[in-house]
Order: sequence, then structure tokens, then C-alpha cells
Amino acid sequence: MLPVLFAVRKMSKRNKNDETGQTKPFCYDMLLTVFFMARNGQMDFSMMLIFVFFSFEIFASVEPISDSAHVLSIIEDAMDQLDALKKENYIDSDGKDIPLDHYDIEFRHVNFGYDSRTILKDVTFQIPEKTSTAIVGPSGSGKTTICSLIARFYDVNVGSIRIGGHNIKELTCDSLLSNISMVFQNVYLFHDTIRANICFGKPDATEAEMIEAAKKACCHDFIMELPNGL
Repeated sequence: MLPVLFAVRKMSKRNKNDETGQTKPFCYDMLLTVFFMARNGQMDFSMMLIFVFFSFEIFASVEPISDSAHVLSIIEDAMDQLDALKKENYIDSDGKDIPLDHYDIEFRHVNFGYDSRTILKDVTFQIPEKTSTAIVGPSGSGKTTICSLIARFYDVNVGSIRIGGHNIKELTCDSLLSNISMVFQNVYLFHDTIRANICFGKPDATEAEMIEAAKKACCHDFIMELPNGL
């Protein structure tokens, strides 16, 4: 009986639940039943072995079905979310491609918050073009939020934001972002060439424009020292 118990123990470890580390209840029930029947003479020892070993093999085949059902429920939820997105309107559906002749940025009595948390309340300021403005404040005070609102990653709850005299809601997102360059605290590089990363915001940029952008970012010399340069 000891060799059998040792073999069952090894098979039980193989059928451990990955999350809880406990043997599946199905295996426990099957093992207890066949051992009880064998002990009371209701089952031959050879038949008991057959039940023990086949119970694990059968369960190993059935278990993926249960896992698949769980995955299917996740997929169904994801598809429902995608269907909900299809019913939403584009944020710039009423926007137009408007060329800007100047680039002053103005906030007019802007209120904004994430869900029930208010971040900006009655914020009004103006940033003249060709000037540098520092926004200073503690973490969570709305510095990044202001930049996100200028790029229209979100819409304000109250008030308006204007660039070049135009409410940013008058522009398409492509038209708006073609006039904005942003570097956030979390920077990502795409798994592509350096050239592709630099020209991501303007795929049709010329060679001279790409080099000029690299120089303004103070990375041109570093890039040219790489084996393949740009």
C-alpha cells in the first residue's frame, strides 16, 4: 500500500491548484471513496488502483474545460465593452481643421475632476506664445491635468480652453495636436527605429526636421554615437 500512496501523492502534487496550492476537491472525493471501499472489501485492490490513477487522468482532461469557460466569460465582458465603445461619439466629431496664426493659451474659469474628485476649480490664466511658464505645486494638485486638458485628452467640466483665440473644441484632435509637443514624466519608446520614434508625431517630417528635433531634445550627439546612428 505504501508504494501506491507515494504514487498518489506525486500525482496529487501534479494536480495542485495554481492559485491556492490545494488539491482539487474532485480528486479528494475520488480518493477517499475508493480507499474506503477497498478497506471495507467492497472493491478489489487492482480495481482501486485503476480508479486512483484514472481519476487523475480524467480530471486532467476535464480541468481545461473549466478554465476555458472562465476565459470565455472574460472575453464576453471585453466584447461587451467594445460594443459599448462603438456607440460612443468621437470627442472631435464636430471639430474642424483650423490653421492657427498665433498660439496663446488661455484657461477661462475651468473646472475639472476625475469622477467625484475635483482637481481644478475656477482656474483662469493666460500663457502668451513664445514664453515659458512653470506650473508648480504638490503631487495631485493638477499640473499634469492642465497639460492633459490642453491636449484635450479630457474635456473640461465647466469653462473653456482656448489656443490662438479658438476654443479647442472647435478643432479636430489631429489639428490640435499638430500644434503641440509634450514630454510627460512617464516617457515611452516604441520598439522601432530611433527615426520612427522621433517622427511619431509627424510621420511626413523631412530629414532636416527630424535632425533639428533631435538637436532641440539634446540627444542628436548621443544618437550619432550609436552604431547605426539615426
